[in-house]
Amino acid sequence: MGLTAAQIIEKADEKYPNARPEVDKLYDINNLNKRLHRKFKIPTAQTFEVLAQQADYPTGIDVEKFISVVVGGQEYTAKKLLSSATGASRYYVNLNGFTILHPPPDKDGTMIVYSYSTPPDLTGLDDTPTLHEDYHMIFVYYLCIQGAESMKEYDAASGFMVQFNDIEREIMTEFQDPEIITIMNESGW
Repeated sequence: MGLTAAQIIEKADEKYPNARPEVDKLYDINNLNKRLHRKFKIPTAQTFEVLAQQADYPTGIDVEKFISVVVGGQEYTAKKLLSSATGASRYYVNLNGFTILHPPPDKDGTMIVYSYSTPPDLTGLDDTPTLHEDYHMIFVYYLCIQGAESMKEYDAASGFMVQFNDIEREIMTEFQDPEIITIMNESGW
């Protein structure tokens, strides 16, 4: 289990004591958690029960977050609503929070939707960020950066930024496409 919001705040306050309110710190944790999920496109999988001959299922997943759909061990390809044929005999369409399968499954089973995750907001100090626990110290360093900047102690903020960037690079190597990392390394970005 990873660090709770209270533990993150406590560790940040140990490293860089400051008088920022807990509500601001919780906001910063939520903001960073969402930003990291968007930036690194952290994948997730959700399972839905499917029924024979039923084509539409309420998934509630944003269209742009879909990666792929697998039903009964067979992958369905994405089809854009206004495009012509996909060239595939099995495809899915997303419309208003529903996933529509073509053809509908011929027997009851399971649909696995692979998508990019959207983290839930942490609403209390006992909540834990959804980012893997190996990377929870990034939240601690982020709060230290915010605290140091609010006190206009930019040298301290820079020191915490180095540690923050190290963890961010670790996250990048786990979740980003290796080809993108190679291009970035070769171009000096």
